Amino acid sequence: MSNLTQPWLKAYPADVPHHVVPTAPRLDALLDHAVQRWPTRTALGFMGRSWTYAEVHNLAETVARALQAFRLKPGDRVALCLPNCPAYVAAFFGVLKAGGVVVNLNPLYSADELHHMLADSGATHVFGLALEPVWSKLMQARRGTRVRHVIAVDLATFMPLVTRLGFYVLKASLRVYRLPHGTMAWAHFLARAERPLQRHRRTLRHAAVLQYTGGTTGTPKAAVLTHGSLLANTAQVTAWLGKPHPHGDVMVAVLPLFHVFALTAILLMGVNTGATLHLLPQFHLKNLLKRVERTRATLLPGVPALFNALANSPLTRRYSLKSLRFCISGGAPLPVVVKQRFEALSGATVVEGYGLTEASPVVACGPHTGTAPAGSVGLPLPGTAVSIRAIDNPTKVLPAGADGEIWLQGPQTMARYWRRPAATNALMHNGWMRTGDVGHFDRHGFLFVTDRLKDVIFVNGYKVFPRHVEEILARHPAVAEVAVVAIPHPHKGEMPTAFVSLRTPEPSVLKALQTYADTHLNPLEKLADITVLDALPKTLVGKIDKKPLRAMARTHVKG
Repeated sequence: MSNLTQPWLKAYPADVPHHVVPTAPRLDALLDHAVQRWPTRTALGFMGRSWTYAEVHNLAETVARALQAFRLKPGDRVALCLPNCPAYVAAFFGVLKAGGVVVNLNPLYSADELHHMLADSGATHVFGLALEPVWSKLMQARRGTRVRHVIAVDLATFMPLVTRLGFYVLKASLRVYRLPHGTMAWAHFLARAERPLQRHRRTLRHAAVLQYTGGTTGTPKAAVLTHGSLLANTAQVTAWLGKPHPHGDVMVAVLPLFHVFALTAILLMGVNTGATLHLLPQFHLKNLLKRVERTRATLLPGVPALFNALANSPLTRRYSLKSLRFCISGGAPLPVVVKQRFEALSGATVVEGYGLTEASPVVACGPHTGTAPAGSVGLPLPGTAVSIRAIDNPTKVLPAGADGEIWLQGPQTMARYWRRPAATNALMHNGWMRTGDVGHFDRHGFLFVTDRLKDVIFVNGYKVFPRHVEEILARHPAVAEVAVVAIPHPHKGEMPTAFVSLRTPEPSVLKALQTYADTHLNPLEKLADITVLDALPKTLVGKIDKKPLRAMARTHVKG
């Protein structure tokens, strides 16, 4: 595409190139390059212990050799069912070094969900958390699959002695003490790494990761992310964020690395730039604030729910966030009011990104200069083309200001859906990928995501975008979180209804909010109801989950 059809290039920061080309021949080479450049720099911090890049590299090579000792063949799938911990990082790069393909699994998934993903992927080896209830779910899920070996990871292995003893006491009833047939402890597994690593030729076109989608519209599908697509997106994000700190950025990895946003924006970009990653296995607000202050973190990637929690908690004011250069928000739309509140509190710039699993995942991001218009998700990344297509006629490209479906083209797009040719063909068209999202460009090339195509509410035949309604309601000072979904209406077809959690849940506040909504929403956006909840339901990675809200709304209508 020419510059005439890419107006966003004129809005690029001066230090960001229009195109980037990854220099690594495969994804695991990122760690090889890092150890060559920064062997003694701290790569990981976890529970008071640290590992240099040289130590992480050696551990990954040991994992790779052990996998080959357990008959891993090139292209075999290896599942990682782990929280953020050193074992995840070592296993991720170790699987790739051994010629395997990583299958990312969320340890909080149900046994049925884990079984589907293990069976669908054909995983032969699994790294699992040796802590209940995760372990029991994994043992149940492996039945009837191709899984031959399960490696049990005890988090205490990676802790200092004093912390380890405390962990043993606190988690005594949840720890796994007996390992059934076909499973082995992490240390036992590593001890099998006796032979030299056999190098297998893996090209940029080979699969590196099977990343399952959220399954919000049905059974989760695995996007096949290649060495090339993940390397391209890593290079794009790295270039977009400008020069890293001269001595390496410091990131607090509270987002789970098994999620594709954290995988690219934290782990891969961090290794690519020689950053220090402080791994938190779960979100706890006080622990996060302590870690940011103590490590003098410079970057904090997160989801909107995390920044909302930080902006609304009085606890945040007890800690210093002044070391942060900027924060990256992704995974879901970031309400403008949340961005403004957090920036005022921390002094850091928050840049919002936009992406999807099938794009490895980042498509667009706000400039690191902080110059994106309010509500925008920024500009398409270097080498990425985006067009807005008419919803009822995808061959028609719409002009600036017009809402339509977002289509994209770029080196970060997936190869295909794993074992889903029909779903792949429905998504990919002549090198372009449909996103299922609705949005528009402004005249400067900044992208605005209006909503998910499936979430659009049709009132009397007119489109109502829930995100627009949510943005308006979020401006009310009493609102902590808000989500808007559709309910059926006998005459209008559908109407929007809102679910909110409040800062001060008092009856007078709800009445004031209803008056505010009536005043600020147009007639088509008029709410059928506002329901107050103590907290809005979240997905396992912290995004507001609208599925249970839709079910709740339908039940309310029937009642």
